[in-house]
Amino acid sequence: MRRFLPCALALSVWATACASPSPELEVGIVRDLTFLRATDEGVSLGFDLDGLVSDEADPDGCYREDLVSPEGVPGIDNAFSNILPALELTQASALEPLIKAAIDEGRLLLMISLSDLDDRVEDECVDVRISRSIGPPALGGDGLILPGQTYEHDPDAPESTMECGVLTEGKLVAAPLNIRLPLQVFDEQIDLSLYDGVYQMELLPEGGYRGHFAGGISIAELMTNVYSFDGVGDDVVSLLESVLGTNADLSPDESGVCQRLSVGFQFEAVSAYFFEDETEAGEDVADSSLD
Repeated sequence: MRRFLPCALALSVWATACASPSPELEVGIVRDLTFLRATDEGVSLGFDLDGLVSDEADPDGCYREDLVSPEGVPGIDNAFSNILPALELTQASALEPLIKAAIDEGRLLLMISLSDLDDRVEDECVDVRISRSIGPPALGGDGLILPGQTYEHDPDAPESTMECGVLTEGKLVAAPLNIRLPLQVFDEQIDLSLYDGVYQMELLPEGGYRGHFAGGISIAELMTNVYSFDGVGDDVVSLLESVLGTNADLSPDESGVCQRLSVGFQFEAVSAYFFEDETEAGEDVADSSLD
């Protein structure tokens, strides 16, 4: 037996359209995904991923100075924002448009499932699952995915689950986030994996979601992926080799060399339906994993 699971329970017209509504589940689909950027003054959305407030004299942070949040919180890790200006002078300037095209064409459909959701404003324990679905989606006149559509779960795609995120004043924070983002670049696929990250999302009163997340990418994994490409120019490869290591700011090894680079994304999502087997719908949320 199959059934529809609602995502925007606050909107009664969508909730009643489902065959078997569940009062504790919402699902959204990401329709816009861009990198978190820093200002010239060193201000960026993001999180303190390593529990340190580092500067250029701190070996624990690989001598990388942390950023500051818009609210003035120090220790924000988003070293990738230092690399973006240089990348945008190369072929990699097309990264964000390529991500947008992958979303619109149904090749990168990230689904956000919130279970055990008792209240959309205050809830001390909400389970979060980030999974993938199969497209293509329908787009509106603004070129963005329309809300209220139904998607099939992609059982072959990796997913990430986070238990007992805290919802305060309509903002949900959950961790640890371990997620693999398959990005299509120059006819090649980069499996960009984020480790030990943090996820924050605002549940908008009118329906829909917006938020950001960040984590550490393995430099070794990323470069192994890039070396296998045929369609990426030598300028991009050389640039990545030179800047990734010098900007790495997470997970120092025994010799003090950082193995990961912090990177963040911001997103906008709209409510959707998830069409899946009834047995899948009742499964418990497991530990966060890239497997």
